[in-house]
Amino acid sequence: PRIIKVVYWLLLAFTVIGGIIGVISNPIIGIIGFIFSVIGLRVGCEMIILMFNIYRQVKKIADNIPAKDGADLIDKD
Repeated sequence: PRIIKVVYWLLLAFTVIGGIIGVISNPIIGIIGFIFSVIGLRVGCEMIILMFNIYRQVKKIADNIPAKDGADLIDKD
């Protein structure tokens, strides 16, 4: 997740530069594109961080569940 935060800030910098270029070329479309790009970037990065957090919580739950003797599917002959 730390890497995602660094990637977010780098992509945000590129988005700001792209937004400035977009506003210079076409003000209305540039502003709208900039707003949606920033929101989309944030939502995308938050979803990735959320997936990591879900994985971490599921792993904690799985580690705390005791294994049953007859629960394994592999025959031990």
